[in-house]
Amino acid sequence: MFNNDFYALVKTLIIEILGLLSKCVSDHKKPPAEEALILFNLIEEDNFQSTPSEMRYPLSLVPIVSNYIIENSSDYRKFSRILLNDDLFNKFIPKKERGPIGDFTFPMEFLVSILWRYLNITKSLDWNNQCFDEIFLQSKNVWERGSYNIEFVVPLLGISGTYYFPEVELDAKWRIRSIKKEEYHLIEKIKGYLRLPAVMVYSAEAYPVIGYVLACNKHEIEFDKFSAGWNIIKPEFLPLKEIRSIISVLQAATSVGEMNHWFSIDSPVVIYKTDEWAANPFGNPFSPCFSWPLDTCPIDREWFIPGKDWDKWLKKMYDFINNADPGRRERYKNALRWFAKSISCKDADERLVDLFIALNTLCCEEIRGRGIGITIGEFCSKRLNNNTEQQRKWRKYIIKAYEKIRNALIHEGLDIEVLNKMLVEDTELESADLCANMLEIAFRGTWNDIVLNG
Repeated sequence: MFNNDFYALVKTLIIEILGLLSKCVSDHKKPPAEEALILFNLIEEDNFQSTPSEMRYPLSLVPIVSNYIIENSSDYRKFSRILLNDDLFNKFIPKKERGPIGDFTFPMEFLVSILWRYLNITKSLDWNNQCFDEIFLQSKNVWERGSYNIEFVVPLLGISGTYYFPEVELDAKWRIRSIKKEEYHLIEKIKGYLRLPAVMVYSAEAYPVIGYVLACNKHEIEFDKFSAGWNIIKPEFLPLKEIRSIISVLQAATSVGEMNHWFSIDSPVVIYKTDEWAANPFGNPFSPCFSWPLDTCPIDREWFIPGKDWDKWLKKMYDFINNADPGRRERYKNALRWFAKSISCKDADERLVDLFIALNTLCCEEIRGRGIGITIGEFCSKRLNNNTEQQRKWRKYIIKAYEKIRNALIHEGLDIEVLNKMLVEDTELESADLCANMLEIAFRGTWNDIVLNG
């Protein structure tokens, strides 16, 4: 597709369109109805990008010029035949998917995407050969690869404080780093997703700002994994499971704080973007830049204030998981996922169920069925305290909670009110909320000991 003949043809058509636009501007041509620009406006909104103000009027005239080119240009008809029969084009835009309307609109949309990008860069209707060559070459390279290298930015809610830890390279792909200045602009665009926790430490030690992100610099996404427009990744191809897994490790790493403080680290949204660009048969002149909502963040937990060397503890924990044998690695990830899920539960009964599953997954490698509560109690108690008497208390507490609360919730389907009535006279378990707090402490302490001592 991107050979010398095709290059010359596209160049000729863009120069012709620029000339026609200049004449329309000189003649003060009236733009078509607003409906003709709906697609352009949607693309601007989707991509968090906009056309320079001085170019908006010329671009509003593009539908008029496009119709003229389609009806009168022999070069355009030749260009359309080449494009619609090109192997590379048909690989990514199959004939059976585009239909007759696509055969009519896609060639012009392809040109419009180049034109619009050209005008966004030059901010002028004058011809600039160097700019056109750069646009064409970048498009050629991306088309021939058939994919975009996407950067993911996941703003992290729940990390605060005056101590700024350095960038943490979790692996070759993912890292925790400070947010960049230009990323604040994107967050402003998606602030509707952001709900800062109601319980925060407003002091010199904790600023209510988003200071860190989970970032992945390069994640290759093929064209066919994007929805129409090539700017929105189909959700099944987003690395959401990876992101959730890493955030659950961050959540578990807050256990270096005081055990009776209920911290939360989470993210409500994923932002993805790229600096790469390809001429687009959907008329999109912008590089993909979009946000995808995750979950609603909890609003009733403090932000975590990392201490010195917290980044080293986080890296140690992350490496410990990834260096485990495959079976245990998945078990650890699943346990942390259930633990992180319990953090965002607003009801104690849901939180308890998630914590029981997390403890079961963490502590029971093979045992299933009867005796699980005893196994969890023995496993945790040995790791929570070196004192024999304290071990005995922990073991008794966990076994009782498992047998009395877990079974009632899962097998009998008790709601929180019935559960609390059942516990009102229990001097050890006391209430669903207290029991959930104790089980969270048990999980965090047990997990820390596993990481430190194997």
